[in-house]
Amino acid sequence: PDGPRPELKRVRMQGMAEIIFMFMFFCVAIGTLVWFGRVRRLYSALEQRHEGKYVSMGRPSLFMRNNIETNIALMRFLLRKEYLALGDSEIAEQGASMRAHFFIQNIFLVVMFTSFFVATTSNAS
Repeated sequence: PDGPRPELKRVRMQGMAEIIFMFMFFCVAIGTLVWFGRVRRLYSALEQRHEGKYVSMGRPSLFMRNNIETNIALMRFLLRKEYLALGDSEIAEQGASMRAHFFIQNIFLVVMFTSFFVATTSNAS
């Protein structure tokens, strides 16, 4: 016969999907912990150096005042690049790198869920 059997290809694809899933899961878990630290640092800098902006965002914190409104305010701050209007180069750098982190983390999540889907559906057939 020409090439591997279809069931062998399916087993290989499932195995690769499982490996990719585990790797992405690890990356997402570490990325989430790093994200929490970065958010905490950003909130602290805003509270200390730009109290008006901090108050307008709902005086957010990582745990105590963490609600949908403060999360939306954080996403708006990052995605609309509101950090640039503060004229603070350190916060601008933090904001830009957190914005990139957010997009990369979401790409990793898509890859993770896709690999999970591939691994589970190829297992079912």
